[in-house]
Amino acid sequence: MRKIFISYVKEDEHYLSTILNWKKQDQNLNIEFITDRLLIKNPSDNSLKTKTEIEDLLKPLIDASNAILLLVGNDTHNKPWIEWEYNYAQNHKLKIALMQIPNSTGNKPKLVPEQEMFKMNLKNLRKIMISWKWL
Repeated sequence: MRKIFISYVKEDEHYLSTILNWKKQDQNLNIEFITDRLLIKNPSDNSLKTKTEIEDLLKPLIDASNAILLLVGNDTHNKPWIEWEYNYAQNHKLKIALMQIPNSTGNKPKLVPEQEMFKMNLKNLRKIMISWKWL
């Protein structure tokens, strides 16, 4: 089973439920979604962790993935952790896709100017997976 790590900013966390429910909507999706939300029980605890501690939590999640899905919202392009997760995935040769959160107007991060950005929906996830030859 292929695994996709979902990269997002805290302000957009409520969109994770939508994505996690896509598997229920399409039984043919042979993928597993991985998020840091499942690892970090109390998100407010993140402020108590050092940069190295957070990296040590994220690395195994991304390492266990075949791809990264970067959710682009209004402030994604300003967030250093999004850039770190993207660079880590890029350095480990993972497939990368960008999805724009509904009703957001944010730009994609500067480090991915050539990367196509899709509207966030199940149909587009399927398009991405087809382009990766996963379907």
